[in-house]
Amino acid sequence: MDELYKIQNVTYNATGGTLKNDKAVIDLTAQQNRLLRYLVLNAGQTLTKEQITAHVWGYDVDSDVSNLIYDTVSAVRRLLKKAGLNGAVTTKTGIGYAFTESVERIKPTAAKTEETCESLPAARFCGKRPEVHARYGLSAAYGRQYV
Repeated sequence: MDELYKIQNVTYNATGGTLKNDKAVIDLTAQQNRLLRYLVLNAGQTLTKEQITAHVWGYDVDSDVSNLIYDTVSAVRRLLKKAGLNGAVTTKTGIGYAFTESVERIKPTAAKTEETCESLPAARFCGKRPEVHARYGLSAAYGRQYV
């Protein structure tokens, strides 16, 4: 099930790593997606470079990784701008980064199922799968189940 977020007129699919607006679908790399998801989940909070490094790359800051963070944040900013979210990630000088747009989680909806013999266990006989009908006591002769 996809993890979807609405940010202004953009839908962010954290599971699939895409940004979608009314004009285009923009793909994110795995690293960009992990960073953006972390920022979105913590929208409105300033995240330090140490927090970002530990969460996105999975290790403590032992060496200078500020260029890696800077490059990835820059790439995410470019993609957000392309999607119409210019200025969504701000720099807090000497501290880290923050996602400043309001984020709304989109609740998944139940997928419509196609009407098949399996989706209608005791409703009617469709004649395509005799073994399914036999399991539910459906009769080809009468077209329905009699209890």
